Order: sequence, then structure tokens, then C-alpha cells
Amino acid sequence: RTVTVQQRVLVEFRIAFQQCPDCNREYTNRTWHAIVQVRQKRGTNDASPRKGLIMLEMALAKNAHIRRHILRMQTTRNGFDFYFMSLMHA
Repeated sequence: RTVTVQQRVLVEFRIAFQQCPDCNREYTNRTWHAIVQVRQKRGTNDASPRKGLIMLEMALAKNAHIRRHILRMQTTRNGFDFYFMSLMHA
């Protein structure tokens, strides 16, 4: 003896289109491909100014040609992180 149960059920489908990570990076604007991390070790005197990092920051502030390839710059505890669009510009 076989029992068959029939019932109507409302089903909702949601389709979300996604790209693979490589295609997404290629077609998304302002995505970094290279990062340069600049760090300066502390000297014997922790209160001493970090002249190298200060000089780098001043050179970047003056040179617009170099700045146009930097997507983002983050200040960290001991230096900077620079994000570039391509490895060639890094």
C-alpha cells in the first residue's frame, strides 16, 4: 500500500550575479594590486624624530607625478603603507 502526499509550496528564487575575484578586480575601479610597506626602526632614543619618514612624506607632498599612482596611503605605527594600482608603479 503506497501513500502519496501532494502539496503546493510557494518557492522564491533569488539570483545574484557575481564575478570571479580576478574579473572583479579587473573591472572594479580603484582596486590595488601592489602594496609597499615602509617602516623605520626606532633609534636608541625613542623621542628622536623619524627624519627618513618625514622626508619621504614631504617629497610625496611636493611631487604630484608620484602621488597620482598611489591609490591610498595609510599611516601605521612605524611607517606607511602605500597602495598602488599596478606592480609597475610600486
